[in-house]
Amino acid sequence: KIYQTLQKKQISTKATLPMLRKILHKNRRNQLSRSYTKQQANYEIYLAKRPGENNKTHLDCFGMRKVEYPSVPPMGLLAKSLYLSVDPYLRCRLNKDSGVDYTKSYEVSGVISSVGIGKVLQSSNPKFNQGDTIIHNGLSDWPWRNYTSFDETSLSSMITVPDMEPLSLYLGIFGIPGITAYFGMLRRGNPKPGDTVVISSAAGATGSIAGQIAKIKGCKVIGICGSDQKIEFLKDIGFDHALNYKKLSFDQIQQQLLKFSPGGTTIYFDNVGGKLSSAVFETLQIGAKVVVCGQIDQYDTDKPYPQPLNHKDTQLLQTKHVDRRRYLVLEYLEELEQAQKDLRNWYTNGLLEAKESVEVGLENLPKAFIGMMEGKNI
Repeated sequence: KIYQTLQKKQISTKATLPMLRKILHKNRRNQLSRSYTKQQANYEIYLAKRPGENNKTHLDCFGMRKVEYPSVPPMGLLAKSLYLSVDPYLRCRLNKDSGVDYTKSYEVSGVISSVGIGKVLQSSNPKFNQGDTIIHNGLSDWPWRNYTSFDETSLSSMITVPDMEPLSLYLGIFGIPGITAYFGMLRRGNPKPGDTVVISSAAGATGSIAGQIAKIKGCKVIGICGSDQKIEFLKDIGFDHALNYKKLSFDQIQQQLLKFSPGGTTIYFDNVGGKLSSAVFETLQIGAKVVVCGQIDQYDTDKPYPQPLNHKDTQLLQTKHVDRRRYLVLEYLEELEQAQKDLRNWYTNGLLEAKESVEVGLENLPKAFIGMMEGKNI
């Protein structure tokens, strides 16, 4: 149509090619704007009922409902959700009391939220443009919803990120799991060449990255996971040894760890807790470190986090002068930029690998969460 108009006005299309491109670009942008502003069906996932502090989470704990398509608030924006993360700490938020002071519980009938990444559809804020890819720089929540508006206050922690493939890496290796692994291993574990590092839930998002960081630092790394498929995955990304705890007794786990490393364990990166960790404690060297990253074994209980150790484990750790401490990423916010830089460099140079479990469709978020809690992801 534009070409015919130029011909009627006897304007040379060759001489006005730059102008033509500008017009076409503007036309394409307007079409994009119209497609973005066309109101689409909008759904969200909400908490239908609490699972109970000593129960596993089931699908009927969640509900899905249609909600109003949001408008753009003053100095805010409208975004489409692209990826939403499911993480173990969300289980604590399903209880009436989350048990921790850094994140709040969900309200019954309230929308579920987690870390997310999305695309800006419309913006009234000069810091963000249509088409930007955005993510919260921290633990701020992104609702489990197709389309969401963010006001100026909620944009204070929002940043734009370059498009990359896949974008989901911003929620994994470059996101909270990667950063958690980075600070836990390097700041709490402080590995040295020749150390023996044992990691529970080693095939998970955080454990797999923590193990690879330990390998970068010259350590022997042993992973404990829940399937033979995960054992192969851990070996593929460089772990020296891996155990399937579902096929072994706790005594056999202890024996295998000492077989792989007769001198004992220097650093235990604990994502699980419970009896599995008790078995690993028996292999610890004098002066070893236990990095308490997570306690997925107790997330379906009403026990405090982290769970107090039994008398036997307490005495053992005291006798061996073991340093066992939990940590929070929030303690290292001043180092966040360096952590992200290091993770990107290692990934770019082939020193870190990432494997993701992805469910497509908002309606499958509860299924993805439950699968992750049951160890079905990799």
